Amino acid sequence: TNLGAEGYVGEEKVKGIDLRDCGSGGTGFANAKRELGTKWGLVVLLGDIFKGAFPLLNAYLLTKHGLMEFTDLQIMLFGYAVLFGHCYSIFIDWKGGKGVATSCGVLLIIHPAIAVSGFFCWLLILFITKKSSFGSLLGILMALTTSVVLFYMGIISLTSLITVIVIMFWIINTHRENIKRLIEKRERNSV
Repeated sequence: TNLGAEGYVGEEKVKGIDLRDCGSGGTGFANAKRELGTKWGLVVLLGDIFKGAFPLLNAYLLTKHGLMEFTDLQIMLFGYAVLFGHCYSIFIDWKGGKGVATSCGVLLIIHPAIAVSGFFCWLLILFITKKSSFGSLLGILMALTTSVVLFYMGIISLTSLITVIVIMFWIINTHRENIKRLIEKRERNSV
């Protein structure tokens, strides 16, 4: 899909606004909600989650039904590719979102408990602090914690655990400026 570009194409078509020129300049949920309202924020959020989940789900289903054969590593590489494509979209001059919702979609396919724990942590922190970036950072740490538990229980593979670790570092990297603003107490509220 090309809506982070969800946040770009969606509002460009409906409201004539380019999110890259508004607020934080991001094409993700937080900026879309701040600049366009809850409805468009949720459209962007759900579109980005779907974008992350769809390629991995297809690969799993094709493998499960014997139509194609993908290894765990290949499926995880699809996750990295969709995350990279989201954050550096060829459709919007190599710009995009920070990858949180798209990562949530990837994590949802690795194991739903990972995505759900991270999502609800993000939601709780967002509700308490009104800061999506802070919720995103704590949410990915919760997802990692859940992944470690599932790995030691033998429920997910080492490849899946490594993927979650890589995604965690990716999210921290894309939030460098947010982390600086959080430390300096200058981070804008998302809601």
